[in-house]
Amino acid sequence: MTLGERLKISRKKKELSLAKVGEHTGVTQSYLSKIERGTRQPSLDLLHDLSKLYEVDLKWLIEGFQQETNNESLLLKRKKEELVELINKINISEDIDKLTLIVRAFIKEGRD
Repeated sequence: MTLGERLKISRKKKELSLAKVGEHTGVTQSYLSKIERGTRQPSLDLLHDLSKLYEVDLKWLIEGFQQETNNESLLLKRKKEELVELINKINISEDIDKLTLIVRAFIKEGRD
C-alpha cells in the first residue's frame, strides 16, 4: 500500500472530504488529491498535521507498519495527555472535596 493510499483510507475512515482536510491544513484540495494519487510528495510537516487530524501514527503513514497497534496506543496517549491537561487546570485547594467524591464514585462504579 502506498503513502497516498494510506492517507486516503485514513481520511475516509474519519469521513472527511478533501475540502475539509484542506481547511484544517491550509493545503489546496487539488494538492491533497495529487498526494493521495501519488503524483506529489507531502512535506513531513504536512504528514505530521495529517496524522494528527486522522488520528493515525505518523510512522504508519510513512512506512505502512503497525497501523492498528500504533493507532490504539496513539489514541490512548492523546487521551492521557488531555486528562493531564484537564487535571492541571483544577484548583486542588478549592475542589478537593468534589474531586474526592468523583474519584470514589468512579472507583465504585468500576467494581460494580
